[in-house]
Order: sequence, then C-alpha cells, then structure tokens
Amino acid sequence: MRTAQNLRWLSAAAVASILAIQAHAAQKVKNSLEDSDITRAVEEELLFDQAVPYNDIDVHTLTGIVSLTGETKNLLAKERATLLAETVRGVRAVSNRIEVKPTKSISSQDLKKSVEEAFLFDPVAESYEINVEAKKDGSIRLTGEVDSWQESKLAERVAMGVIGVTEVDNALTVSYAVNRPDHEMKSEIEKLLAWSTLIDDVLVEVAVHDQIAKLTGTVGSLAEKRQAENIAWVGGINSVDTSDLRVERWARDDDLRKDKFAAKSDEAIRQAINDAMLYDPRVVGLAVNPEVESSWVTLYGKVDNILAKESAEAIARHTVGVTGVTNMLKIRTEASVEEEALADIIEAKLVRDPMIRSEAINVEVDENTVRLNGVVDNLFEKARCETIAQSTVGVTEIKNYLQVMEKESVIVYDPYLWGYTLTPWGFYDKYRPVTTEVFANSNDDRRTAKRIAEEIYWSPFISLEDISIAVDDGVATLVGEVESLKEKNAATENAIEGGALSVVNKIVVDS
Repeated sequence: MRTAQNLRWLSAAAVASILAIQAHAAQKVKNSLEDSDITRAVEEELLFDQAVPYNDIDVHTLTGIVSLTGETKNLLAKERATLLAETVRGVRAVSNRIEVKPTKSISSQDLKKSVEEAFLFDPVAESYEINVEAKKDGSIRLTGEVDSWQESKLAERVAMGVIGVTEVDNALTVSYAVNRPDHEMKSEIEKLLAWSTLIDDVLVEVAVHDQIAKLTGTVGSLAEKRQAENIAWVGGINSVDTSDLRVERWARDDDLRKDKFAAKSDEAIRQAINDAMLYDPRVVGLAVNPEVESSWVTLYGKVDNILAKESAEAIARHTVGVTGVTNMLKIRTEASVEEEALADIIEAKLVRDPMIRSEAINVEVDENTVRLNGVVDNLFEKARCETIAQSTVGVTEIKNYLQVMEKESVIVYDPYLWGYTLTPWGFYDKYRPVTTEVFANSNDDRRTAKRIAEEIYWSPFISLEDISIAVDDGVATLVGEVESLKEKNAATENAIEGGALSVVNKIVVDS
C-alpha cells in the first residue's frame, strides 16, 4: 500500500488526521473482538437501516453468536435483521427469535387470496403451479412443484412480501428434468464460487455425494457463508450442508485472494456471466447477450420487465474481473394490459406490501411508462415503491416523483441485503443523495473520520489497512487499492454510514 504517495494531494491537517485514525484502527485490530463490541456494531447496523424497527429489537452476543429478540410488523423486516447481523465482522451465527406482529388482523381467506394475487402478478412466479394454505395466525404453507431451488426461494420471497404473513412454510418440491453425475455438479459449484465477487472461496472445499453438496473449510463472514450455500444449489442438488464451513475473521487474507482476482480473459468473463444467469429465475431463458471488451461488460438483448433488466446487470457486476457494465437491454413485453388496469395492479401491489406505510401514493400509466407521485417517509420506501412497479409485466419505464419527508434519510446498496428479499439493484448510487444532514449536528471532521474507520473495521468485506480516509467539511475522500469493485463500493457505503455528507471515492481496483 503506497499510503504516502496516495496522500500527496491532501492537506497537512488531513494527513495528520488519517495517521491518527490508522493508528487507532491498528491498535483496535490487535485487540480481540469482545461480545459487547459485536453487539454494538450489530445495533448500529439496525439503527442505520430504514426497513428494520431498531427500537423494537434487542441484540445479545455470546462467543460471537448473536441473538435477536423483540418484534417487527412484517416478515421481511425480521429476515433483514438477520442479514444485517451477518454482515458484521466477528459474527459466527445468528439466532433470530423476533416475533412478527402485523398492524392489522387479516382473515385466513383474505390472506390466502392476497398471496395468490402476489404470485399472479409477479412476472416470474405467475407461471408456477403453487398451492397456498393460510392460517388465522398469519402463517402460510406453500406446496407444489418448481424446477429449481432458486424458483422455490423466489416463491417464498414473494409470499413473505405480503402484508399479514407472519411465517412461510416452504414445502415446495423441486423436480429436476435430468439426474446429473456428482462430479459434474461439484465442478459447476466450484466454478460458480470462483467467479463470484461476493465470496472469498479460496479456503472452501466442495464435495458432492448422492446429490448432496457439502461445503467445508473457512470463510471470512457469515454473509459469505450464506452466499456460498446459495451458490451450491445448482441443478440436480437436493441438499446443501454447510455445518462444517467455519466463519473466521482471518480468512479474509489478501495473500490468499491473489489468484481469485488475477486478470481474466474477456471470453472467460462472458461465459461466467452466462453461467450465473442460469440460476437467476428473473433472467434465465431470456435473450440476454453479454459482450465483454477489456473487462467492461455490455448487455444486449430483450427482457420482458425492468426487474429482469436490473437483475442481469447485478449478475454482471458481481462477476470476478468485471470493471464496469453498460446495460443496453431493451424491455419488450407481449402482455397487453390497459393503462388503467395496469395502474390498478401496481396500486394493489403497493397496498399488499408490508414495507410500504404511506397511503399517499398515486400511480399513473401512460404507454407503459409508470409515474409515481405522492409522499413517503424515507428513501427506502421510495425505492421499494419503484421496485414493486418494476416487477410488473407491461411496465417498460418508471418515473419516480415520490417526495421524501425525512430529508436526512440515506440509503446504500449492499449486495448481501438486496437479493431476492427486496430488490437486486445493479445501480450502486441510485438512491444515495449527494448530501445529507443526518449528522449535521456535528462539524467535527475528525470524529466523522473515526466513525468511518469504525464502520470499515467492522465490515468483513474490506480491510481498513487498504484504505486511507480524509474528511473536510463533512466530505470524505477515500484512497487506496482493493482487488474488486465490491470492496470499493463497500467503502463508500461505510463512509456514508459513518456520517459523511458526501463521498469522493478515489480507491483503485487493482485487477
């Protein structure tokens, strides 16, 4: 790390501030992680997130195992609390005993109807043959057959996104068209792990026996462990065992990762993107053609909804070796829906969604373009409304004019949180404002820099030793070298969460 060279452009005061921060961080790294520190870090993640009720959730940690208790009003928020905890350095497991208590009671008949309608108006799940059973306590059971584990999880997420649902019993069975040999599935899992930027797979071993995949070894975070399990569900696999896949902080070692992020050929990148698209129900079977030139990906072809377009971009961005993506996909839909009917469908989806609290949202449709007007509480809710409209067949463009009441709210993109659960955005900066007043009560740049350093320290996805931080009038400037775009984006996210009014990210991706 050429820190001195990277800091030439900074003022003397900024350099002094950085050196002090790095010394503080170095001292902290030497100390072992205390359970109380992990608890505080998890609570800060919950506090910053606009979708999780921080005041209603309690966090306790024992030997790195985090216990979450309390209550939420919907199932998506409960799961999101788990995902947030999994992104904290030092967390080895999460026990989520949060109770889901919806704001209003819904009869089992109405709940069943709402879930069935959610499937009907989802551009992918509408083709699944799923039976829905609902109980008066808000729990539902899904039965039927799907073609892949990914389709099963997508159906589960659609059901979770219905207001009033407190629990989902996913009893869907996966029916594979062909039986594949174990060695073939093992090879495919290893290849998918190696090409994903979301996991450091160097210390992960894969074995497949009788259609059961077993992952052993070590990863650097619980979020990566979940990601590895998801990737292992390739076609033909009936079960994935990760019980012997340990989570250790030291597993994220730059010396161990050199081969993974070594230069890749354009053709190899293109093939890896195509392989990954086979396991995303949003894009599989669609005419998406990635072209790669000097590690830059351009997506061509046609899809039938906006969410599929953004899913394809997210897949490309999370592929090792990719330095950028230009999305030229066209949205072509064969669905013929009257404008008024399309507006009614979107409005009904907004009403069903447990994350949308505002009732002051107006939907207008003009030639397949949706305009959202009205008022919402925060940027998360604004983004969620757009995602719901995106996932509607017949919509080719969204104009989001929703006004946000909480002017200080911010939102950042974390690929470990924004999967099937809420939205697969490919645009990292889409809803992050240029400035925010969330920490405007303090002008102490040094304090802000220390908070940013703390955020980076607690992230298992980037090393503080790779980054230098300077803050001037609330503007954070980040310099350094990392090995992937994921790490660079993670640093921006950490800076915002640390209180920066805006971020100048000069980190170089050394690929």
